[in-house]
Amino acid sequence: MAAITSIYRPGPLAIGVDKEWIEVKEKGKKAVKFSHKITEEILRPTYGFPIFQEQLMLLGKRLGNLSWESADKLRKVLIPKSRQDVGPNPLRDKIYGEFLKGCIENGYEDGAKLWSTMSKFSGYAFNKSHAISYSLISYQCAWLLTYYPIEWAAAVMSREDNEKIVPRHIQEIEKMGFSVLPPDINESGLDWEITPDRKGLRRSLGSVKGIGPKAVIKILANQPYSDFLSHVFRSKVMNKTVITNLISINGFSSTNFPIIFKNRKQAIEILTNRKAKEIKTDKMIRELVETVSVDDFTREEDVDEHERILKYVPNYLLFSDKEKEILNKWDVQSIEDWSDDRTPVWFLVDQITQRKTRTGKAYLTVKAKGMNAGATFKIWGVDKKRWKAKKNDIYLGFFKRDDYGLSCGNWNKPVNVAEFEDMML
Repeated sequence: MAAITSIYRPGPLAIGVDKEWIEVKEKGKKAVKFSHKITEEILRPTYGFPIFQEQLMLLGKRLGNLSWESADKLRKVLIPKSRQDVGPNPLRDKIYGEFLKGCIENGYEDGAKLWSTMSKFSGYAFNKSHAISYSLISYQCAWLLTYYPIEWAAAVMSREDNEKIVPRHIQEIEKMGFSVLPPDINESGLDWEITPDRKGLRRSLGSVKGIGPKAVIKILANQPYSDFLSHVFRSKVMNKTVITNLISINGFSSTNFPIIFKNRKQAIEILTNRKAKEIKTDKMIRELVETVSVDDFTREEDVDEHERILKYVPNYLLFSDKEKEILNKWDVQSIEDWSDDRTPVWFLVDQITQRKTRTGKAYLTVKAKGMNAGATFKIWGVDKKRWKAKKNDIYLGFFKRDDYGLSCGNWNKPVNVAEFEDMML
């Protein structure tokens, strides 16, 4: 686990150490050969790869006959913070000479080659004591995830403060078979809560835009809220911003809010009107409900509101059950997870800009978003009249990347989920 922890980092992954490691350890395509018993003793546990900084020091000490002080200097001159790639480095040259001399004394003639190998890996070598510590934590986390998955998920989400990562975590939780319920004025708490049936998680009140820690504590102290007008609207527990944000995401569904107003948008229109303070009685509210005619949020507005307030758009707003079935059937990925031109991806259109090439040919630049992040791509040879798309509607396509960036050029019109299914059959 310590070796895997060390390998699974940007540096080693960039030079393919992970693939070489798997090939040696699991597939057996390369036989590990050692040209000296000392290198075998030090590198055998990591299948011939100098993964840890301590291994560099041991090679310097035992094979290069360096003192411990010089072995530590060897480590320092090889790692990126100390190595000077351009220009002379007297200390490095001195350690290198001493190392080669020690190798010869120990009957090892490939000292220069070994130094080159150490130089290659030293930039990515990890401190073993750190790796062991991280591995212990990884093991503990894996154990908790295996035997207490819902508790683990609740703990992770309650401590995650990176808004960009939260949507990906929610996806993983749903893949585990758990549901993720929206914040609710009565059901939510300070942290993410496990639902009574233990089949899902309820988002915390603190995950709602505009509700800080102090506001959460104040709201919790006044739970439960049964009557929306007296417990919420006329109370001083929540300000107007908090109330309207919770209305937008159905945060008052556990109160009598749904039977008072015809829809969320109507409620916001009535409660945020300049004359709202003049509403003294329930009768006045009922009269306004009958006279104020406002359609509820459109799907496009609903997506925007959830993204603004929760930094996440729940699946039920994006896909119907049938659409989810089709996406899973064809293994359609969100646009930010695009990997190759054979994998279909889905996206929501955010903005379309019509442009022309230097030769006057039309093309579109589309700003799109997926489940966790967005992307901008081009569609060549079409204009807005031919490629008509609605904002926040789901479309699919096959993408490729070239010198001009990411592009979707296989279809001359937007393709929705049902059309994609018909085309693939």
